[in-house]
Amino acid sequence: MSQPKPTSSAVETPEVQTPDPRRWGTLAVVVSAQLLIVLDSSVVTIALPSAQAELGMSDSAKQWVVAAYTLTWAFSSSVVALRTCTAERRSSCSACSASR
Repeated sequence: MSQPKPTSSAVETPEVQTPDPRRWGTLAVVVSAQLLIVLDSSVVTIALPSAQAELGMSDSAKQWVVAAYTLTWAFSSSVVALRTCTAERRSSCSACSASR
């Protein structure tokens, strides 16, 4: 048996959505935040050898400092993003829509 072909009224055409004009501002904020994280991590990495020498830290303690600094940044960035998203209740926020 062959299946019937859909009629023209049953075929839906997808809506064309216009891009959000705030997308460039959002991109600028995200890029700025990423630059700040990379810059701060570079400062910690550059300053760590002198801190290691003055404090008498071992190599494993130096690795803990870098890991703790990175995890602190990641956690605080996630909390701030989630709180902002929750406060604004925007459906366009990907963090909010992913947590629903």
